[in-house]
Amino acid sequence: MEDVILNKPEDRDDAERMIRLQEGHDTEVITGLCLYRVDRHEWVGAVEVSVVRFRPLDDRERRDYLDSGRWEGKSGAYGVQDRDPFVSVASGSFSNVVGLPMERLTALLASYRSLAE
Repeated sequence: MEDVILNKPEDRDDAERMIRLQEGHDTEVITGLCLYRVDRHEWVGAVEVSVVRFRPLDDRERRDYLDSGRWEGKSGAYGVQDRDPFVSVASGSFSNVVGLPMERLTALLASYRSLAE
């Protein structure tokens, strides 16, 4: 599954494809952050990487999950915030997996602030 980018699934079949790709594997969630200070023409950026672990699903679990519709509108066809028992954050930032790495953003803002002084 290396080098495969998973966006939001188009439909149930696409969601199933994404779930099957990730089952039994660790996958990376990578988020880039960048701040730009207009008055100084300065960029400050960071990248956050989190690892999500998927356990294998049996056919019933997979079908029940897909039938639930919880995959809709979610990149990779899952939402770790939904507490689905087949997916967990193995390392890195939980908030990164949900959508925005708040810990990294806080640190980036602090470093940006110190650069401004």
